[in-house]
Amino acid sequence: GHIVGTAALHRRTARVVEQGPLAAARIARASGPTIKQMESHLSKSGYTETMRRAKKTALLQSSMTKEEARALVWEAASNVSDLLPEEFHAWLHPLEWVEQPEWAQASRSLAFQELPVQEDTVIEGDVVGAVGHVLFLEDETGRYALDMGSLRTRVIQRNPEGPVARPTVQLGLF
Repeated sequence: GHIVGTAALHRRTARVVEQGPLAAARIARASGPTIKQMESHLSKSGYTETMRRAKKTALLQSSMTKEEARALVWEAASNVSDLLPEEFHAWLHPLEWVEQPEWAQASRSLAFQELPVQEDTVIEGDVVGAVGHVLFLEDETGRYALDMGSLRTRVIQRNPEGPVARPTVQLGLF
C-alpha cells in the first residue's frame, strides 16, 4: 500500500528522511487541521498512515529500484485528487520529490542480518550506514541492522565496564 503522512513545515524534510522511504514526494501544503483532514480522507481510501518498523526493515532488502518506487509514488499521487473531496483540491500542488541523504541511498544496497537487542548485551561495531530508524553496524563477524526503536526505554551505557555479552546471532553451517 501507499503511505500518507503529515509534517510541520519546519520538519517537512527531516520527517520524511526519518521514515526512510525509497521514494517520497510532498503533494499538498495547508494548515495543520486541513492536512490532517486530507490524511484522514486518504487513509479511508486505502492509503495507510503507519507502517510497523519491522516491515520497514524488511523492505530494506527489497529488490525494488528507486525508479520503480518513484513510479509507484507518481501513480499514487496522481490518484489523490480523485479521492479527496473538491474542497481540498486547492491545497494540492505538483509533486516535490524528497531526496534521501546519500548515505541512506548507499545503505540500501548493504547485505545484513538483523541484530536482536537483548538484556545486558553490548552492541559494538563500526557504523557503516543508516536508513530511517535502522543503523548498520559492522564488526569482524559481519554486518548487522540495528532497529534504533528497539533501544527505547533501555538504559544505554556508552562504554560499559566488566564482562560483556555479545548478541546471539543465528549462524549457518557450510
